[in-house]
Amino acid sequence: EMGAYEFVKRIYVDVKATAGDETGYSWQHAYTDLQDGLAASTAGYEIWVARGTYLPSQTEDRDASFRLKPGVNVYGGFGGNTFLGSGDPFDQAVYLETARDQRITDPLKGKTILSGDLLGDDNEGWDIIGSPENYEDNSKIVVRAAGNGERVLDGFIVQGGSGGDSGPSTVATLEQPAGIFVGSGNLTVRNCMVRRNRGYGLAAENQSSTSILVIQQCVISENDFGVVGYFGSVEVDISASAIVGNQVGVFCGFGNLSLSFTTVSGNFNNRDNLLSGVTIVGTSASANTLEVSHSVLWGNYVLSATEVGWTSTRRGSLGIGVEDATVSHSLIQIWNPAGTGNLDGTDAA
Repeated sequence: EMGAYEFVKRIYVDVKATAGDETGYSWQHAYTDLQDGLAASTAGYEIWVARGTYLPSQTEDRDASFRLKPGVNVYGGFGGNTFLGSGDPFDQAVYLETARDQRITDPLKGKTILSGDLLGDDNEGWDIIGSPENYEDNSKIVVRAAGNGERVLDGFIVQGGSGGDSGPSTVATLEQPAGIFVGSGNLTVRNCMVRRNRGYGLAAENQSSTSILVIQQCVISENDFGVVGYFGSVEVDISASAIVGNQVGVFCGFGNLSLSFTTVSGNFNNRDNLLSGVTIVGTSASANTLEVSHSVLWGNYVLSATEVGWTSTRRGSLGIGVEDATVSHSLIQIWNPAGTGNLDGTDAA
């Protein structure tokens, strides 16, 4: 993934590296706390994080988050100080990796977890119709990105966030963001699973400048809201991902949304706010765009006593306040959109 002569400064983080001196400059002497690695980084650094569970706070501070700096890319899925022969079938074939492509990019196998469960008492089960247990003491936002510039989060499970007092405005009666929040600047989230967050799985809001959230090859599941973009200059680009089993799949208000090679399915909202699969709302075509290509929106439901226009369909769930959606090579339940290569979703219930 790098040229032969390209030099990238690295910081190593491994919760298992308890025998080293925690300088962060090798696997043997890695930081054991990701917060230390982030604090030591500046633009141009990569942070390599070994498998294990990392908390934003060691003192039960719900306001603490992993704050991603502009120009610093953070990669998970490394074995680090995991010794071969431990009996775990997902252990790395390489010990103490020296190249990024030696890591495991599947987050379920790489087992590098950023968790808001500060007390370690969350109920592992999740019922999207009810509420998760023991989340009231969790981190309000697990991962934050702010400040002009680009950064990458790649190869992690992000879970266990539970609302907060700042961030995107409340939609209906739901709490505020919990998993990953972009306040300004660009964040690419790749090869990640974002799950079991009480609030938003991923959210972007224009707080001070344009916010761009790019989601690639991710699974977003078991959150109140899967993905949210809200207010002003917000761009959300989702590709090669699955957004399944949330209450609301994707919501974008007064921003631009692109879906490609993505499945949005099985999102069930039991609240009367007319949101379920994919919804974009706004006041003018210049303020909002929605592009859908090579995607499937199917099997999303909302429990509602009120039906308003397209937003009542829900199973396909293409709610839009401006009627200029561009759709191609896609299947949307209970809709037969104009455009190239689309399948007719009106034939099936």
